[in-house]
Amino acid sequence: MRDLQLGFTRPKALAVAALLASCQFLQGAPAASWSNAPDLPTELVRATGVYFPPNGRFYAMGGRMSDAPGADMTTPYEYNPKTNTWAYKTAPFPDNQVSNMACGVLTARGTPYIYCVGGTAAGGTATATKRVFRYDPVTDTIQTAGIEPWNESAPDTLPGGFAVVQNKLYILGGFTFANGVTNRIFEFTPGNSIGSQWAKKAATLPVALGFVPATAIGDLIFTAGGSTFVPCNLTETKNSFVYNPVEDAISPIANIPRAASETQAVTVANEMWVLGGGRTAPNPSPEVNIYNPLTGQWRVGLPLSMGERNFAAASDGGRVFLAGGYNSSAIPLKTAQIHGDASQISSSPILVPAEGTSGGDHRR
Repeated sequence: MRDLQLGFTRPKALAVAALLASCQFLQGAPAASWSNAPDLPTELVRATGVYFPPNGRFYAMGGRMSDAPGADMTTPYEYNPKTNTWAYKTAPFPDNQVSNMACGVLTARGTPYIYCVGGTAAGGTATATKRVFRYDPVTDTIQTAGIEPWNESAPDTLPGGFAVVQNKLYILGGFTFANGVTNRIFEFTPGNSIGSQWAKKAATLPVALGFVPATAIGDLIFTAGGSTFVPCNLTETKNSFVYNPVEDAISPIANIPRAASETQAVTVANEMWVLGGGRTAPNPSPEVNIYNPLTGQWRVGLPLSMGERNFAAASDGGRVFLAGGYNSSAIPLKTAQIHGDASQISSSPILVPAEGTSGGDHRR
């Protein structure tokens, strides 16, 4: 018998529930509020947010400054919460197909990296890459050698939801340009040899979806929302699931109370936070929906300062970092927000260039 909330056998579910209840799980997120962080150096949309634990910094990977051709952001942005500063990084991405990537922190041969999969370019192109690269924030270098491309069979497909569990990156669903959305689930293992790094899983999403908000809590991946596709329209949904990578099993959970898509979900205090998102009125929404896996219930958190979508977002488990995105008029933003203890954030925002560079224009 399987537990429908946790997605695995009942004894395992009860064991995990007891463990989580003994920690801070029932306490929810710490009391805090949204506060302004310094603006990004430029407007930025469709970047992927990643928190990098080894140095405690937040990265906006890729994206673009506008939807115009050539507006791709081909180097990472780094935010340092201790100094409240953004830094231009100089490592160039291997190509300009860097919008809507799936990214996560994985360790290979003892070194942690930010791995990124797929992506597309600005300018209304209907093509997507299967390329995978890794970024080393410590040395500010990009590597592609020895990394196997994503084994998605449909060409020109963007990754759907994504999350890291046990040093493996999972992709759930995806959007194939001008064709539809997918229900396939993939697993990437960085330590394997070429030819065995990617595995297509037997389990599939019960509903084919693209642009799926997803996050890992413990060894489970939770999703909330995502878009269906009827030519030529994407429609955000309330579909919500839990995927157990160890058992390769997926189950429904209580649906998110509102339709959501084109945003990132993050984990805060062992709960899933779905931040704004969506494009069909009344979206994009400022609403923050919070799901507690132990109780199986949703509640509403403090809203964002405005309705927005396609921003970079990540969490260190206690704080949430959010930067860029489109507003309700589809205008690119360069604003940034932090949810957490504002007393720990410096009040003097500064933009600094990457080490070894001048303070000139690095937008590329």
